[in-house]
Parts: sequence; structure tokens; C-alpha cells
Amino acid sequence: MKPFQPNPQQLEAITNGATKLWIPAKHDIANVSTDTITFLTLANEEQTWNLSEYLAVFSPLQPGESYFVQEEFSDLMKDSIWYKRVIDKVPEVSCKLWKPADQMTEAQSQYKLTVTDVEVKSVQDNYGNDKAELAGQSDNWLGYADDKFEQWYDSQYPNQPYSSSPTGFLITIERIKDVKEN
Repeated sequence: MKPFQPNPQQLEAITNGATKLWIPAKHDIANVSTDTITFLTLANEEQTWNLSEYLAVFSPLQPGESYFVQEEFSDLMKDSIWYKRVIDKVPEVSCKLWKPADQMTEAQSQYKLTVTDVEVKSVQDNYGNDKAELAGQSDNWLGYADDKFEQWYDSQYPNQPYSSSPTGFLITIERIKDVKEN
């Protein structure tokens, strides 16, 4: 099982039971078809690749692979793990001995995931409940408003605003293990 360090929004989405995550692509994508993808390299040269080869090289998470989620935590208590995102919501409890996410082991992780699908698409091609999930909302929330999603997206990814129709990876995940929260 491989480690995965989600950003705070992705972690919130996973915590809320999301089955989809959005990860912006590092390339400017010019065109995506069922078999190929055309993108601009860092040298601003256009390249066309087989879509499955592009996904294998550039997608941060791979279909069929399993991951454990790494987040800030404390293992100061002998038989218990405290997760910073949980403790931060309880003002009367504090812990100053947080360890960085990259030190979390698989055994300490609260969430373990399997990636079932990866798609390359424009953020503007996500609709309804997909938008709610990507923003860390309930997957039962119907009709997440476009303007609310656009505001959320721009606050999370200021270098790739929604209005520029950035392309990224829409990752479909399945939770394989939950450990009780402390």
C-alpha cells in the first residue's frame, strides 16, 4: 500500500465519504479524446500521447492501486492516535506535538483507499453531485450551485482559476478500511 497526502480539501472530502477527488494537472491540456491526449510541455511544445500511457506517467494516483491517507497526527498517547483535523475542531483540547503527515505509517492511518478509475477532464465538465463531493460536501447534496463551486475552486487553486477551465484528474476512490476516530 502506498502513501497519499491529500490537501486539506481532499482530506475533508475523504472524511465526508466522498468517492471522487480532483487533482489539477501539471500540464496545460489542449485536447483529450478516448485514446489520446495533447498537452503542452514545460518548454511550451505540444505533445500527443496515448491516454493510458499519459495516465500511467502523470496521474498522481493509479487505478487498481491502494493508498493509505497521511495527515498530521500525534502518537504521544501510548495506545491512541490523535488526528489534527479532528482535534482542531475541539477548542478545549490542544496538542502541540503534531507530527507531519509524511511520518504517518499505514498502521496509523485512519483511511485506506483503492482507486477504481482516473479520468482526465476539465473542471467545468464536473456536474451536480460531483461538484459537491469535490468541495467536501455530502454526496447526497443535490445541485451544488455552480457559482458556489467556482468560488470554492478559486479559493483552493488560485493559480488555475475555474474561469480558465483547467484540466485535471478526476479520481474515483473506494474506502477499504475505516479506523475509529479518537
